Amino acid sequence: MENNRYVRPINSVSMEDYLKGVVPIEMYPSWNIEALKTQAVAARTYAMSYTTRGVIDDTILYQVYGGYNWTANSTKAVDETEGQVAQFNGRLISAVYSASNGGRTETNTNAWGTALVPYLAIRQDPYDPKTVWSFTIHKTQIDLTSKDLAKASEWWSTTKEADLAITSNIKMWLTDNGYCIERVFDSLKRLIHFSFFF
Repeated sequence: MENNRYVRPINSVSMEDYLKGVVPIEMYPSWNIEALKTQAVAARTYAMSYTTRGVIDDTILYQVYGGYNWTANSTKAVDETEGQVAQFNGRLISAVYSASNGGRTETNTNAWGTALVPYLAIRQDPYDPKTVWSFTIHKTQIDLTSKDLAKASEWWSTTKEADLAITSNIKMWLTDNGYCIERVFDSLKRLIHFSFFF
């Protein structure tokens, strides 16, 4: 039971089977087997550090888990590294990872405010990015100059943001992570309304 309102189903699996559902989602299974093995060790280390904290969910809050979405290459990587974890001074490391670091890693202290660990140092990464990318976002997403803020309900649902792709991704993330879009927008409308009067 969750909050005395919902029944939350829980999938109980072994660590190695869990990883076979994580690795092909966190890294392209077509990549080199050695890269997949590295991902398997990092994912195992990361998961092992959470085993005493209760239920691990299947989202980016921990690691994305695709269930029985196994592939031959990633399954081979998990099998060939079975039980292997990364340690520093005999303890599991904080095996955080991301798809991209923009060419430079960051310390855990600067990222999360935790006590500095020597293996999470600032370093140049010449391998990322191989393809340089950037994006811009407009400071003003909705031009309010011709809008009657006291009557936002008349125009709110038909007004589009300046950066539709980015705002659509934000809305999708909010929805995927349990936020009610209508409530978020109602809050924004109230904020716009209050900022008009104050």
